[in-house]
Formats: sequence, structure tokens, C-alpha cells
Amino acid sequence: YDLEPIRLADFLNVDLRLTPASAAKMSPAYMTPATSAPVLSTVGGDESDEFKRQNSLIAKHWRKSFAGDVAMPGLNHFTICDELTKTDSPLFKALVGLCKGA
Repeated sequence: YDLEPIRLADFLNVDLRLTPASAAKMSPAYMTPATSAPVLSTVGGDESDEFKRQNSLIAKHWRKSFAGDVAMPGLNHFTICDELTKTDSPLFKALVGLCKGA
């Protein structure tokens, strides 16, 4: 959601060529949401502090459309996707509730 850390990663920015201005302009966290559709976030408990910061950032900046956060202890950005296939998962249940408008 915030591209500034990517800009500071030389091994990535050598190809992306982000500047401070372009990173800020293209960072979703600092954009106005394009629609009023609700946004649900989740971050695994086994993620880095940066992943957790990014997750909090979108909740803070997209407050008007933020529908909540689903805590997923013991998971990371690879394993969390599996939770969408498990009907008893808190993430699956939250997504179904979001689709139903609950």
C-alpha cells in the first residue's frame, strides 16, 4: 500500500525507478478509494513488522470504506491464501459476510 520501502530497496528500484514523488503518487494507501466498496484487510501473525505496518496503514487511510481486519495468527502472505478455501476459517467467513453485506 506504501511504495516508499520498495523505492528504498535498491535491488527492486533499479528496475522500477521510483522517485519519492512517484512512490507517493502511486501508493494505494495515499489514494482516494475509487469506489465506495468496502475493504477488508488481513495480515498473518507470522508477517514482518513492515507487512503489519502496511496493513494498519490502509485501515487508517481508507477509514470510510474500511470494513475491518481479520487477524490470522501463525500465517504469512503465502499460507493466508489457503484460508480462503476453508469454510471454517475466520477469513472465509469474513469474506462471505462482506459479500452478503453483513
